[in-house]
Amino acid sequence: MSSTVAARHHTVCAESARLVLFARGREIASWPLPADGRPDLELVDALARCELAARRVGYDVRVQGARHDLVELLEFVGLRDLLIAGPTGPL
Repeated sequence: MSSTVAARHHTVCAESARLVLFARGREIASWPLPADGRPDLELVDALARCELAARRVGYDVRVQGARHDLVELLEFVGLRDLLIAGPTGPL
């Protein structure tokens, strides 16, 4: 996630929420998601673009530790199963 996108989303997730990059099921990098406020479609778009870019080069990204409102928004737009991580890594 670019620092510009992260800077615009100061208000979206639980303090422990992070975007995690996986290669062959192993975590290789992660970035914290900002902690205050409500998620919006701009954030969903940024997360979806990150996932698409990662997939194009053979990786996966998932959101871990997301607050309930972000999970609901991702579910509403049909991206929950693609972007929300299970307890032990990507779904």
